[in-house]
Amino acid sequence: MPAMRLGVISVLSLFLLILTATVPPVVPTGVYRTAAQYRRQQPAPACSDVRLSDKRGSLVVTQQRGPARLKTLVPLDSVWGYVNGNGRSYRLYRGEEFQIQQADTLSIYSFQHLSHGPYQPSTGSYFFSRGLNGMIFPLTQKNLRLAYEASNPAFVEAIKDLGFTQSLSDYDVAAGSFRVVKLYRSTLGK
Repeated sequence: MPAMRLGVISVLSLFLLILTATVPPVVPTGVYRTAAQYRRQQPAPACSDVRLSDKRGSLVVTQQRGPARLKTLVPLDSVWGYVNGNGRSYRLYRGEEFQIQQADTLSIYSFQHLSHGPYQPSTGSYFFSRGLNGMIFPLTQKNLRLAYEASNPAFVEAIKDLGFTQSLSDYDVAAGSFRVVKLYRSTLGK
């Protein structure tokens, strides 16, 4: 009987370990004034929802105050980015919102182009920046070469060696990283 109890406890412990390891951390909803706040995941103000206003000149920040919901407009020029109520993080850059896919020394973003016709599907594009405060460019070999040829020529060479079927925006689930970021990290210090 004690051996069986020990076995049940071991199985439950393993189950809890797996469950907690696979649940992503909860990112609080709110506005980031700087990239440093984003890194620390400390939005100010914290709120229940954030979205771009229809006029695109500000963010609409919704805060729950007891039974009432308080909506505040925050000017875009005072905001680095935000996390919406669905836990998606965005960086605001030149009046556009880019969803942060991977924050690193080479950061990856996506941008959703919405269709305006009945037969046009929405399409997504990938972008990158050097760090979280760098300018955002389309994720192409040419742009990566221009951005990194002086500081990391080994990375530029590694990009040239990508096969025809390999994309810069491929995501390696096992490594938890985009191919281009893995390539970049593998060439640091070479």
